[in-house]
Amino acid sequence: MVLRAIVEEMVDQILVAEGWDDELFLVEVQATGNPGFTKLTVLLDGDRGIDIDRCARISRRLGGRIEETNLVESAYVLEVSSPGVDTPLQLRRQYLRNVGRNVKVTLTDGNLRSGRLEAVDEEGIRLVEAAKGKKPPLSRFSPGETTPDGEARIAWTAIQRTLVVVSF
Repeated sequence: MVLRAIVEEMVDQILVAEGWDDELFLVEVQATGNPGFTKLTVLLDGDRGIDIDRCARISRRLGGRIEETNLVESAYVLEVSSPGVDTPLQLRRQYLRNVGRNVKVTLTDGNLRSGRLEAVDEEGIRLVEAAKGKKPPLSRFSPGETTPDGEARIAWTAIQRTLVVVSF
């Protein structure tokens, strides 16, 4: 959609203008609604997270640009936030930020894998799976199938969805 592409470009320009382009990044722009009303949702993340003050500042600047250019001709709502805990990881940079955390990976074949995200590279991820009721072991990397010590190498093409498991 053209609207999403324009908003993405505007957000990138704002991040550069604020000097935040090295630490913050755009995850996704969603445009939903109907002909008389549009909801724009902008999801941002950072290598060390993103705080509400930065979201608010970006929202004000983006809203101003949308108004100046008359980008959305109907009524609209603009929401700028970080992805919630129930939002799947989408970018390699998000995976890198979550190395060491527990994740659930739904594979394209429908199988589910879970464990500690150990590494991320160009080909995919390395996951150390926990035996039921046990913490994942610390172990060496072995490419290929799941090893006896619980390591699994998962290609990007095999990943349908990855969620970070929040523990309290």
